[in-house]
Amino acid sequence: MTRLRQHLAGQSGPSTTDPVTLPPALVSVLLPHINKAASSEGMGVASSSSTVNTALTQRVRILQEENDELYEILKSGETGKLKVEVRGLRRVVERLEGALRGMHLLTLTLYFN
Repeated sequence: MTRLRQHLAGQSGPSTTDPVTLPPALVSVLLPHINKAASSEGMGVASSSSTVNTALTQRVRILQEENDELYEILKSGETGKLKVEVRGLRRVVERLEGALRGMHLLTLTLYFN
């Protein structure tokens, strides 16, 4: 954490020109409005505005696809970590069960002897 904080302190503030990835929920809210604005070209909206809307719509779709892909990668990575942890816990449980069986047999042997 300390190294991360030092690294972040040395970084400049957020750029106003870098692309920003939007959360899927926000994209799903914005996309209908962008599409509606793009389809209003026939109602007297300037051609350049339509071009901008089309470009924005394409960019939103690309960002959504990238976001979905990254989410799947993250999800599979987290799932993989959990599977490894579950395997380790199962081994621990098997060892504990074996130790308990051994203790139970030892107790019965000592009791009846």
